[in-house]
Amino acid sequence: MFRWSQIPLIRLIIPFIIGILAQPHLNLSTLWLSLSFIVLGLLSLITSKVTISYRFRSLVGLFYFIVLFIGGVVCSQFYNKSPDSTLEKLGSYYAQVIEHPEEKEKSLLLSLKLIGLNNQFSEEQILAYLEKDALAKQIQVGDFILFKGTSALISKKRNPGTFDYSKYLAKKNIYHQVYLQSGSWRITDSKVGFYPIIWSKRIQRYIRLLFDRYLTNNSAKSILYALVLGDKSELDDDLSNQFAVAGAMHVLAVSGLHVGIIYKVLEAIILLLFSKKSFNQIRVVLLISFLWIYAFITGLSPSVLRAVFMFTFIIVAKARMDRPNFYNTLAASAFIILIVWPNYIYHVGFQLSYSAVLAIVSIYPLLYPYVVTKNKFINSVTSLLIVSIAAQIGTAPFAIYYFHQFPTYFIITNLIAIPAAFLLLSGGLLLIPFHFISTDMAKFFGLIIDWIGQVLSSLISWISKLPNANLNQLWIDQVQLLSLYVFLSILIYTASNFWKKGVYITFLVLIFILYYSLNLKLVQNRQELIVLYSVNNATVFSFIKGTNAFVYSSRDSIFTTADWNYQIKPSLDSLGIINIDFNSTSFPWVSYFKHGTNDLFQLEDKVVVIRNDTALDHLIKKHKNVFVVENNLELTEIEILPNRHFVTSSVTWWEINNLEGNSQMASIRKLYNKGIIVH
Repeated sequence: MFRWSQIPLIRLIIPFIIGILAQPHLNLSTLWLSLSFIVLGLLSLITSKVTISYRFRSLVGLFYFIVLFIGGVVCSQFYNKSPDSTLEKLGSYYAQVIEHPEEKEKSLLLSLKLIGLNNQFSEEQILAYLEKDALAKQIQVGDFILFKGTSALISKKRNPGTFDYSKYLAKKNIYHQVYLQSGSWRITDSKVGFYPIIWSKRIQRYIRLLFDRYLTNNSAKSILYALVLGDKSELDDDLSNQFAVAGAMHVLAVSGLHVGIIYKVLEAIILLLFSKKSFNQIRVVLLISFLWIYAFITGLSPSVLRAVFMFTFIIVAKARMDRPNFYNTLAASAFIILIVWPNYIYHVGFQLSYSAVLAIVSIYPLLYPYVVTKNKFINSVTSLLIVSIAAQIGTAPFAIYYFHQFPTYFIITNLIAIPAAFLLLSGGLLLIPFHFISTDMAKFFGLIIDWIGQVLSSLISWISKLPNANLNQLWIDQVQLLSLYVFLSILIYTASNFWKKGVYITFLVLIFILYYSLNLKLVQNRQELIVLYSVNNATVFSFIKGTNAFVYSSRDSIFTTADWNYQIKPSLDSLGIINIDFNSTSFPWVSYFKHGTNDLFQLEDKVVVIRNDTALDHLIKKHKNVFVVENNLELTEIEILPNRHFVTSSVTWWEINNLEGNSQMASIRKLYNKGIIVH
């Protein structure tokens, strides 16, 4: 383990990352930021040439921290673009397809780079949903299309605790979408030109055709698509869910694991062919070249680019130094990536990749000496186990934060999945050149891949069905996430350097985590809320008391649909709800009344009225804590009454304010697309 002073790049990247994260919350001029960065950068160069007294080292450190912090802010500000409002006013668009079309249930999703009639929108991207027809299925990456339609901003998150798709796309500088019917667009040109990503996508398409030719088992084929090409579109929902529950989803996501496998295979082959020390430079060039070729084949996806960058630095470091500092190497690769693409810091894949590798580098040396034996086979198994455990520890907080689950049998899963991934990936990559050398050998590899893929999917299915295979409904907030990583970092540093004070600091951080979590749980146990959900074609709300919830829906089938799984259930889970009931009579805190065609639900002094007639209007006007839900009510039909709150199923989430009788329609529109929890 290296001491803090031996990892300068780690110390440099921390303020840079803080600057990137802080930028969205700062309202600073790009010009002033750039000037400040240049001035401070020049001063830092000057101070580096001047001998400064040891007692001023903290001041110098603070100075460099500020320089790097501003650098992170500047990079983020230059990279991020605001949505172009003029796009919504245009009726005609000219664009190029930059991603392989994704087939949806009722449409075809395209990622487009807008060119515009006068090249004025060359930096803008837009999502297009095309009505399925014969022409739509002919679209390929690189095609140019001309279309007419009305683009609109991608709607924001509708309900709390749910995935914010608009925010996710905004980090890619995508803000608009358009829906195109048949006949409203046409392909104008299919010339690709020099576009590496587009050529990469077309090579992917050719490789898919090869796999379709030599593989017969659908499970094996879909797994190989994911492993080699990073394409998970062919995985059916059951298989994806089984891999997720078993804790093997990382095997299907092309990332550092796959690049690491290829690196080890290539390293062994190249060392065999070029064993002499004089061939050291040739080995480095070949290794790096083949890794970037693989990145090109997989479509230059962000996850693969990160991993290839990382291993490129590792290869160079190993060639130049006998004992490379992998912490500095990882920090250097991350630094370059974040300078070019600062928003990668928000990508789940980036966070998982680097947390996994850092954990392996930190934890593996601590544990392996205690389990090493004289038996090489046992050492190989135990080594794989430790790597798996270390990676799982490193990624667990992020996995819980984003996916709200933890696989119980991840050790067993990885013992099966990682060797199988190695064989499948190697077989898939060997099948491609053997197609041109010997079709019989290619068929042989196809049979092997079919068998391994079938066995792997069967074993994963078995593990996913074991008792308590997956701990779900695990929710932590950002404070808990950061605290967990601070705890892990201090614990690992203390164990590596025998730092006595670290024991006390680790204990204090643990006490804080426990106190914060307990306090959060106490708040949830005392909560009393009415939550009104934004769901299409239905009126849905919930009464919440503590960790219990009564959910009402005007459409019974909603509890078996995607709306329940992706809009309502995550919202309830985020509030710590344990017990959910759909029958008010079995929920002791809720009273139900029927008045004509109106349904009334009461929790303490709060009443929700499902309004179908005007019989209760004279009473509604007199009470403050009455919340009206009117089905199929248009936004323009809302009448503002004194001390009243109107919520309709025809609009998205509203943050309820005290709307007085003189409130204007503009005030209502300001509340549109906000969220609402009634306390």
